Amino acid sequence: MPETVPPWQFKAHCPQCGKELKIERKTDRFPVQLEGNERLFCPDHGDVMSLDEARRIAFEDNRDEIIDKARELARNSLRDAFKKR
Repeated sequence: MPETVPPWQFKAHCPQCGKELKIERKTDRFPVQLEGNERLFCPDHGDVMSLDEARRIAFEDNRDEIIDKARELARNSLRDAFKKR
């Protein structure tokens, strides 16, 4: 019997009704390893999109914040690397 698994890193919502989407899949053991080809389901509309599609949408919606955070992490890593010398 499939269990409902959230997509963890972000929340995906149904484009039709706005309800939070979940992943339905069989889980043999925990933690569940997502493969990227999972489908996201709405409680009302069923199969809505793939996990990859949801990740792309989440990136597009948060692009500037993601890029700023990546730049900050890179700066901090470089600064830390030079401090260790």
